[in-house]
Amino acid sequence: MYSGRLVVKSGRLLEVAALADKYAVPDLKNLARLAFRTLPRSHFKVQEMTSANFSAEDFKSMGRRATELRDAGFTAAELKAVRFGAHRLKAAGFSAADMLAAEFTVVQLIRASFKKAELTAAGAERVTVKDLQAQGVSLQELKLAGFTATELKAAGFFALDLKVAGFTVSELRPAGFEVYVLKAVLFDQVSEYKAAGFTARELRNGGFTLRQLKNGGFTISELKSAGFAMLFLLRPAGFQR
Repeated sequence: MYSGRLVVKSGRLLEVAALADKYAVPDLKNLARLAFRTLPRSHFKVQEMTSANFSAEDFKSMGRRATELRDAGFTAAELKAVRFGAHRLKAAGFSAADMLAAEFTVVQLIRASFKKAELTAAGAERVTVKDLQAQGVSLQELKLAGFTATELKAAGFFALDLKVAGFTVSELRPAGFEVYVLKAVLFDQVSEYKAAGFTARELRNGGFTLRQLKNGGFTISELKSAGFAMLFLLRPAGFQR
């Protein structure tokens, strides 16, 4: 028998038990759906209605959010069964472990914006970049999931691919890309290279001019260490003696 309360359109509070002799179970559920849809959400809490044998499907059909169902004790598996997607369950606060237990795939979780580190910590099976590529995961999705430039380079991505995906010079340097390669794909701000830890000598060897290095913030001392003939080249580059 149902317990709890229903608020009908007139606004009267009625015990569901009082209606049981007059209405069949499906009718009671229909009354509840009507009330859920026509009255402010504050009138009904999902937790109060679970004791009345309403299912996750019932609540979903009433327009209740995944967050409310999670707070009422429904599991990720139960919500997945009624077609709540991975994005909505993550937004509702379910963890990677919850989602894996509900048999979402690693690809689905990556597309729901879980990080690789979260999946690893939750015990997800190890998958390679190439495995994920084969299942249609894009480079941008791999970056957002926390795969590094080093991992992506090893999987066959080029500097231009990584630049288009949003990687910075600082993120690409640990992957072993040389200055001339980065410069060729239009990373042309000396200040970015300097911030990433490249030396004046590396930039000079990579094709940057003395003037560009000076304007990018390198000091006279750093430029001397890069091998520039200072007495001849400082004036044209804009330094004062």
